[in-house]
Amino acid sequence: MLAHYFILTMESDMSVRRRSSLPLLLLGTAFLYSAGCGDDDVTGPGSDTSGVRVSLHVEGTGGSSKRATAGHISITSLVVQVAEIVFDAEGPAGSISVTEEQNSTVNVVEGTATPDLVTIELTSGTYTSVNLGIEVLDDGAEPAIVLEGVLDGTPIRFVFNSAEVFEADAATLVIPEDETVNVRFILNPAAWFADFTSDDLTVGSDGVALISSTSNADVFDQAADLLDETTQSVFPGGTSDDL
Repeated sequence: MLAHYFILTMESDMSVRRRSSLPLLLLGTAFLYSAGCGDDDVTGPGSDTSGVRVSLHVEGTGGSSKRATAGHISITSLVVQVAEIVFDAEGPAGSISVTEEQNSTVNVVEGTATPDLVTIELTSGTYTSVNLGIEVLDDGAEPAIVLEGVLDGTPIRFVFNSAEVFEADAATLVIPEDETVNVRFILNPAAWFADFTSDDLTVGSDGVALISSTSNADVFDQAADLLDETTQSVFPGGTSDDL
């Protein structure tokens, strides 16, 4: 099974770095989900209703839709299995580390999650050395990421089943009192398959081209690499950097 780990670093000058990480993730169309809080090392959940949540999106789309179209690919479904969400930082009362178990099925295009993704409840204030991570569930009954759509006129099914971690780092994050800030992770499937057309695909007897580690493997390998390279993370304030 393939394993890809990658990290987005957003310092004060919003430079980007990439490094190895232990298995952790995150992976459109906008949607927000909120729920309870998690465990921490030093400080507990906030006494007010402040916090951080995450949302998954597809590049080039706005609000909820049943289909996302960009370039020569039309996406009918994009499903991500989220295992957990982790928040680490230096907070107003000291170091804090919160891990929320998820095991949630997220349909990015439909804008649904079962169960809902959590909001990590935090004390309002200024946080430094912020790390927000989302781990994909790669050993469950369903593949970690499944995309279905049409590439250059050919129906495709992209199946990605490896340990993935998306981590977004910020030098400083301000959480206002009684507010929840949102960190957006933006996937770009059009870029994954930008170098391919229907002529590059082997189509099955059902008329669908399966793209996986064992089928259309050349297309899969490049798409998997570009999944890492073209995903973006956006912190409050509208700043965006490539992973």
